[in-house]
Amino acid sequence: MQMGKYIDLHVHTTASDGTLSPSEVVNRARMMDLAVIAVTDHDTMAGIPEALHEAGKVGIKVLPGIEISVEHEPEMHILGYFPGNSYLNMQESLLKKLRDARTRRNIKVINKLNELGFDISMEDLEKEASGEIIGRPHIASVLMKKGYVGSIREAFDRFLSVGAPAYFSKAKLTPEEGIREIINAGGIPVVAHPLLLGF
Repeated sequence: MQMGKYIDLHVHTTASDGTLSPSEVVNRARMMDLAVIAVTDHDTMAGIPEALHEAGKVGIKVLPGIEISVEHEPEMHILGYFPGNSYLNMQESLLKKLRDARTRRNIKVINKLNELGFDISMEDLEKEASGEIIGRPHIASVLMKKGYVGSIREAFDRFLSVGAPAYFSKAKLTPEEGIREIINAGGIPVVAHPLLLGF
């Protein structure tokens, strides 16, 4: 089987806020002539085993990864890439801490949207999300499906982006802590979408 020609080192699955399962992501990557992808879900590595298994069947390479938010203005995300099985060294206690912070933020967002007159609940979000991570894209999707906004972009612009009425930041690691956690687990830290940071 001929290897693809391209790479994509920042891919999300339904384990966080992607729209395709890990297996579907791998197969879509193969169809798009990708040779290597990095699965970098937010605050979880739950999709990695399935992605690795599927990649072995279809003949592309999956680099295990993660994306974590860190304290910074503007918002900064750090990608961690884990060669071999080093991703198994990421502490589940750390990932649980990050997920719990996300859950607390989601509850604040839901409460604020309810105050603004929108009928939206955590149950709605849990139905919308396939994986263990619920994020702002899921909230935006529910708002759109309920007819409160015309698009995901509108949901972010009006309610969910920094400075909007239902925006809340979540407790995060400092950049130094995020980098240290990734390195200590045997990973390679990389700043995600640096152009958005004005670098």
